Order: sequence, then C-alpha cells, then structure tokens
Amino acid sequence: MGGLRRIVTWVVRVLLLVLLTVLALMNSDSVHLSVFGQYWEVPLPVLLLASVTFGMLIALLGVLGPYVGLRRQISALKREVAVHEAEQHRVPRAAAGVAAEFEADPGRAMER
Repeated sequence: MGGLRRIVTWVVRVLLLVLLTVLALMNSDSVHLSVFGQYWEVPLPVLLLASVTFGMLIALLGVLGPYVGLRRQISALKREVAVHEAEQHRVPRAAAGVAAEFEADPGRAMER
C-alpha cells in the first residue's frame, strides 16, 4: 500500500510542476519593478519565484530562533536525566553497603 501512495505522490508532484511551468510560460510578460529608486524590467515568473523564495527565507528565520531554543532545552533536560539516573544507581549501591555492614556488625551500624 505504501508503494502505491509513493507513486501517486510523485505523479501529483510531476503534474503540479508541469502545470506551473505551463502557467509561467504563458505569463512570461515583463513587469516593472521599482526598489529604492532603481527601476528594473523583470519577467513575471522570475519575480514570483524570487518573492516566494524571499518569503520562505523570512519564515525560516522566524522559526530558527525557537528551534535553537528548544534544542538547548532538550540538551539541558537530557543532562538532567543523566544526573538523576546516575544518582539512582548510586543509592542502591550505598544501601547495599549499609546492609552488608549491618549484617557484619549490627551494633556498629546502629550507632551511626
């Protein structure tokens, strides 16, 4: 079932790419672009592609901050878990040592 889904997904992707390419070729007129007093004549598909790319970069920068913060938080939590696990391993060993000492000399172990 997964193989069929993958094939359908690729067919849809190829059809979408062909559709967008045909749309770009049919609307290849030039548009006037004015930025900071500079004027350019740019094909419409190039301007749309540049706009989408710029928007994606802005969105990526917006997500990057929280992503880095969450990675730091995960690292801190992993260190905390490692410390707690190490403490849990030490406690039974210490308890086993006290139990062995108590069996050897119950009076001395009770004095502590």
